[in-house]
Amino acid sequence: MLSVPMRATMPADLEELLASSGFRDAEAARRRLEELFRDTAEMLALARLSGILRDALADSPDPDAALFHLSRFVEARGARLPLYRSFQDHPALLDRFVHVVASSRYLADILVRQPDHLAFLSDPGTLARFRSASELLAEFERVGALYESVEESLEAARRIHRRETFRIGAADLLGSANFPDIVRGISDLADAFVAYGLSRAASPEDAAGLVVLALGKWGGRELNYSSDIDLLFLARRAADVPAATRAARALVRALGERTVEGVVYRVDLRLRPYGSEPKSIWSGRPGRPSARRCSRPAPSPETRPPAVGSCAGSCPPSWPTAPRRGNRSGA
Repeated sequence: MLSVPMRATMPADLEELLASSGFRDAEAARRRLEELFRDTAEMLALARLSGILRDALADSPDPDAALFHLSRFVEARGARLPLYRSFQDHPALLDRFVHVVASSRYLADILVRQPDHLAFLSDPGTLARFRSASELLAEFERVGALYESVEESLEAARRIHRRETFRIGAADLLGSANFPDIVRGISDLADAFVAYGLSRAASPEDAAGLVVLALGKWGGRELNYSSDIDLLFLARRAADVPAATRAARALVRALGERTVEGVVYRVDLRLRPYGSEPKSIWSGRPGRPSARRCSRPAPSPETRPPAVGSCAGSCPPSWPTAPRRGNRSGA
């Protein structure tokens, strides 16, 4: 296989790409382009792809970022010739890839970390078929069962969470889903992860006495990508407070711990009936939320994740002894 000398003259097609794609930093763009091939065969394959790539870059919100992330992706994935042939055979796939990575560093980082997620961009229709909370919870449980330790099972769940976040974010950027579906998909993902995190991080005995109430944007099913999740912890009975406290602490650690997969959720415990008080676990009847701040009807028992619930029509006359969802933010 013939290697390409350092700073070799590139084919005219690649020079035209550099000149016409609207790069802010032409010298950096040249370096990124040179990183996309290591030998003559890869250079010629990229040259054949240059027209499609040039158009995709020129139409992207940030051609410099797109080429940078393409270089990172190609390095992480390897097998460059098959990838370039796939892009040449499916120009729409390359166009979607460029648009996504040019628009979001976070989604680009996910693709670099997990290159096989590129397959999700092949079919925008499939990309936007978001999974319900019960479906996601079932996958968390199925995959988690393959691991012996709690830490390993939670880390596997975090990988699934990252994959689903990529699916939702890419569908959003590509216009494959509307806003209500996007925020519902993000909220369903939070429902499932919190339910699974509680089931794995806390002992069944401790978790049995704990109710997790979703507040704020999560309670209203309006989570966005950067939202904290606002929680209120309730003990079913006063006698359950010590055990419920242990379960709540274990859940907060599972949600907010920084691992190699990153932090899944920042947890905000300030949206409480008496928000300035330091108490995190309530029992009995600390207060009554107004009915207008309840969110949606309760899902059926078959689809509701355990320990994450909803207000049913109007808020109950006293704090629930079963999972409920309320929106205390007015959002």
